[in-house]
Amino acid sequence: MKKQKILFVDHVGVIGGAELCLFDISRYYSSHSSVLLFEDGPFREKLEKNNIHVIVFPLSKNVLQVRKESHFVFDLLVIPNIIKTTFRIRKIIAKHDIIYANTQKSLILVAFFSVFFRKKLIFHLHDKLNAEHFSFLHRKIVTIIANLTCSDIIVNSKSTANSFSDNGGNDKKTKLIYNGIDPEQFQKIEIADIIKEKQKLGLSNQWIIGCFSRIAPWKGQHLLLEALPSLPNCTAIFVGDALFGEEAEYFNRLKEITREKGLNERVHFLGFKSDIALLMKICNVIVHTSIVAEPFGRVIVEAMMAKVPVIASNEGGVKEIIEHGKSGLLFKPGDSSDMVGMIKKILEDEQRSHEVVNNAYNWAIKKFSVLGMIENLKNHIFHF
Repeated sequence: MKKQKILFVDHVGVIGGAELCLFDISRYYSSHSSVLLFEDGPFREKLEKNNIHVIVFPLSKNVLQVRKESHFVFDLLVIPNIIKTTFRIRKIIAKHDIIYANTQKSLILVAFFSVFFRKKLIFHLHDKLNAEHFSFLHRKIVTIIANLTCSDIIVNSKSTANSFSDNGGNDKKTKLIYNGIDPEQFQKIEIADIIKEKQKLGLSNQWIIGCFSRIAPWKGQHLLLEALPSLPNCTAIFVGDALFGEEAEYFNRLKEITREKGLNERVHFLGFKSDIALLMKICNVIVHTSIVAEPFGRVIVEAMMAKVPVIASNEGGVKEIIEHGKSGLLFKPGDSSDMVGMIKKILEDEQRSHEVVNNAYNWAIKKFSVLGMIENLKNHIFHF
């Protein structure tokens, strides 16, 4: 039986959690698929390095600039360019059997001609559709299009599924498939590698708290800066960058807080790193600081697979990953004092830390592996 050709679609060229998930999926199906991107960048480079066929079809700037907080008038003004792009990519859609939209924007761009050419359209929803993340108009447009055009809607957590349903989404179309992480990237790291990396960063004799995330206000990195004065023996590393222009102001504010609190020697902003496995392994604890409910929490699973204790904000999809006290610790959202208490529990009790790490690792391997994710896709979505 001839394998069906899959067109994976994503609108950005930068690498975020949704793109890392798509990378793992498209790599498995690379022999009979292509990835269509609407922006060039490091994501295209990562895909091509792994022999995945990529098509880059640049969007106009005003379409790319539509963000979750955009005013509805601005959204309406870009409709002509969206229609123009939709017509220009119709031949690409026609050459494939299955269209897999990995983002909301890509769904909007491929929906019409996927239906017109009678293609199976799959939408992978990586975001919680709520007011904190998206405008009312955005939520309704995405929900209506998904309901009318998609055969399957993949959600990365029950929390994400509930947000889709709350906006009128068709529950019968949703399939819960947790993101998968490849543990091999952590397993191949030797103790000598960890020692060398600590020396390179000048952190050989310090307790290291890691915060791995895109720099953005809702990601809550400021909470760790607020907590550090109460953790005098700890140094913090921040791995991530501001992906979009509006987040640069927040990044600058984090640097100001660092200076104001006299933390320059104890805070290291390392920027975006394509390979975070080794940096995770040098940490004594990893914190997940989001102040708005996360749809999933990829970094949490990565920390578990890196065998580093993880502490996270107690809301959203995070609660589906961490069992408090067993596979990690949860703190009150936005409460830096509560976070300090949880960090101290881990750093001051070696036996407890060891138990948490072992439980978390076994749970992550069982529930959140790439192989498990692919198997679920084969059984529930692609059927081949």
